[in-house]
Amino acid sequence: MKLFAILITLITVVCHTHAYAEKYVRKIEIVRKNVFDRELDKRYYMPFKVANSLHVVTREKVIRREILLERGDTFDKELLTESMRNLRSLEFIGEAVAETHEVGADSIDIKITTEDLWTTVAGLSTEGGGGFYSITAYAEEKNIAGLGVGIEVDATFNSDENDGFLVRAYDPRFLNSHNSVQLYYSDFEFVNQRILTINRPFYSLDTRYTYAININDDKLIPRLYNQGNEYYRYDKAYKHVDISFGRAFGRYHRIEPYVFYNYSDYDYGLYNSYPDIGVIPENETFSGPGAGFRIQTRRYITGKYLDQFGTIEDLTEHATLTTTILWSGSTFGGTSNLTSATVDFSFFCRPTSSLYVGYKNSYGSYYDGDLRRDRISNTMRGIVYFKPSRYQLLAIRMISTYAWRQKSVFQLTLGGDSGLRGYPDRYLSGSKRFLTNIEYKIFTPIRILTIGLGTAAFFDAGNVWRRDENIRFKELKTDIGVGLRLSLNKSSTARVIRLDLARALDEDNWYLSFGTENLFSLGFYQ
Repeated sequence: MKLFAILITLITVVCHTHAYAEKYVRKIEIVRKNVFDRELDKRYYMPFKVANSLHVVTREKVIRREILLERGDTFDKELLTESMRNLRSLEFIGEAVAETHEVGADSIDIKITTEDLWTTVAGLSTEGGGGFYSITAYAEEKNIAGLGVGIEVDATFNSDENDGFLVRAYDPRFLNSHNSVQLYYSDFEFVNQRILTINRPFYSLDTRYTYAININDDKLIPRLYNQGNEYYRYDKAYKHVDISFGRAFGRYHRIEPYVFYNYSDYDYGLYNSYPDIGVIPENETFSGPGAGFRIQTRRYITGKYLDQFGTIEDLTEHATLTTTILWSGSTFGGTSNLTSATVDFSFFCRPTSSLYVGYKNSYGSYYDGDLRRDRISNTMRGIVYFKPSRYQLLAIRMISTYAWRQKSVFQLTLGGDSGLRGYPDRYLSGSKRFLTNIEYKIFTPIRILTIGLGTAAFFDAGNVWRRDENIRFKELKTDIGVGLRLSLNKSSTARVIRLDLARALDEDNWYLSFGTENLFSLGFYQ
C-alpha cells in the first residue's frame, strides 16, 4: 500500500489541470471524411475515388452521440478530449481531431473532423507460429449503412483440427444509448460457445454508474500436451451468468465500488473413447454474491509510432488497485463452499517523452471454510517501450506466471504460438512459466499506396517448469529472428500485419510466425 500511495502522489503531481475562463459552447460542427479523402490529390487517385464511392460514411448522429458536450454547455476541455478518445476507440473511426475557436468574450465554436476506416471486408487471413497455422475465410461489416452496427462471419481451418465457424453481431450504442450489446456464436471442433453481453461502461469521467450482464453457454474439449504433442482430451461443459453493478466517485482520482452475482457451473466427462487416467476434475458449481472496489488515478496522453504507423494512439497513465471477493455455497445453490479472492495492481506511465513503462500483477486464490488456500496463481507482466528516434522503437515485454495447488488438468504452455517464436507450437508445458521478448522496430517512410513498411529484429527467451521443479534461468530456451511489419492504417480489421522468421539458438530449427496484430502491445496495460 505504501508503494501504491507513492505512485498516486507522483502521478498526481504530473496530472495537474489547467483552469479556463468559463465559456459556453455556441456551435459544434462535424466534418466527416471518407476513408481515402486524403489520397484524392495524388496522381493515381482513381482507385481511391472508386473505393470511396463504395463506402458509406459514418452518419453524423453516430459521431454526435460520442461527443460529451452539447450546444449551450459550459466548455470543458477535458470532456472534449475524452470525446475524441471515445471516437477513436470505435472500430470504424481512424482519426478524430477537434479544433476550438473563441467567439466573443464568452463563447466557443468547436469543429470536429473524423476520418473513416474501411469497414467492409471479405477474404482470407492467416495466423501461425511454431508449425501451427490457421486460415480464415471471413466477411465482416463493422459500420452497416454508417450506423455503427457490425456483423461478422468467419470460417476457420486449423492445422490442429479445430475447424469451425463463428457469427458475431454487435452494437456499441444499442438503440442510440450508451449500452453495448453483443451476440456471439461459434461452432468449432473443440470449442462451441454461445455468448450474450450487455454492458454500460463508464463512458466518461463524469459517468457515475456502470452495469454488465454476461451469459455464457460453452461446450469445450480441452487438450493436454507434453513437449508439443497432445496426449489427452476430455469434455468440459461450462455455463456462466454474471450480473454486476458499479458506482464511481471522483474523476481523475477515482474510487469505484461494485457488487455482482456469479453463477458458474462446470461439468466434466470422458471424451469419446479416451480412457480415464485419473486427471478429470470433479463437477462443481460456484454460485453466490461478490463485491470489490477499484482505486485509480489516471491521466490521458497520446503517442505515435508505438504499436501503429503514425496514427494517434490513445494511452492512459494510471495507477490502479482492484480487489474482488466472491462467496459461494449451498445457500446460493452452489456445490462448492469456497471464497474466491483476487488482487490486481497495475500502473502505466511515460516518465520521459521517449520512455513508456507498464506493469501488472494479478493474484488469485480460493479459501475453504478453514481458510486454507487452494488454486493459487500469480502473474506478473511488465513492458518497456523506448524510442531513440521518431521512427525507431525498442520494445521489451516480460511475463511470469506461478501456479500451485491447481486442478490436475491445469497446464501452462509455451511455444511458437505464444511468444517463443523459434520453437514448435505448445512445445513446453507445466505450472510455472517465464517469457521475455525484445524487439527493435523501425518504421520506414516507405509507402505502397496506403500501406506502410516496417522491419523488426527480435530475441525471445522462456521456459515452463513442472510443479516439482525449481525455476532456473540458465534453462531458458532462446531464439533470434527478423521480421516484416506492414501497416494497414485504413483498415478496421488488421492495422498491422506481422511476419517473423525465428531460429532457436539451442536447436537447428527455423519457424515462421505471422499474424494480423503485434505479438504484444501497450494496450494490455491500459
